[in-house]
Amino acid sequence: MFAIAMILVCAADAAALTEADQLFKKAKYDEALKVLDKAISDDKNFVQAIDLRGSVHYMRGKFKESVADFDKVIELAPKAYDGHWRRGIALYYVDRFEDGAKQFKGYEAVSTSDVENTFWHWMCNHKRLGEKAAREALLKTGKDSRAPMNEVLALIQGVVKPEDIQKVAEMDGKKESLFYGHLYLGLYHDVKGDRKKALEHLELAAGKYHLGNYMHEVARVHRDWLKSMK
Repeated sequence: MFAIAMILVCAADAAALTEADQLFKKAKYDEALKVLDKAISDDKNFVQAIDLRGSVHYMRGKFKESVADFDKVIELAPKAYDGHWRRGIALYYVDRFEDGAKQFKGYEAVSTSDVENTFWHWMCNHKRLGEKAAREALLKTGKDSRAPMNEVLALIQGVVKPEDIQKVAEMDGKKESLFYGHLYLGLYHDVKGDRKKALEHLELAAGKYHLGNYMHEVARVHRDWLKSMK
């Protein structure tokens, strides 16, 4: 998880933050929210707690609340902007696609070889500009060490087909590789308007290949969000 470490906290605040973080890691989001709400009511500028609460809101499907917290984090700690990819993801769900694209563009200051960042940047631009312009605006991205992420990049570049992603993931065989393959195929098909295929892949990413980290939970959140749409 992205951490904001530049602002010191007192012992009581640190204890509350640790408790909430432990609950978050156990996916006990409602309980974590109660701890964070109390901590923030005691200190409205408790930036680390606000940041974690933004993630908790996102995991609970409360996207407006998540973005509001992440925006507050950037207000209180502007240096956090470039690395705050979680804010970029949340912005996607409230249709702030231009802001999302800018957020992922900012992440280039942190890494230029993270295909996930490039993919979410493409998603935002695809929504606001269309397929052709989104491809023309792709970030310049180096090789990603994770299978099948280089093929995922080639997919949005128009070089390979979706089935090529699954082949590479299956050849690698690792659960993590299969997760990333299904997650980004699900997101790709969703952006392209094929809800059925999107849900097929997201079900696998959020179920069979779910391992419990932040992006694995993103698969669950996106699946549930897509299911909720008429």
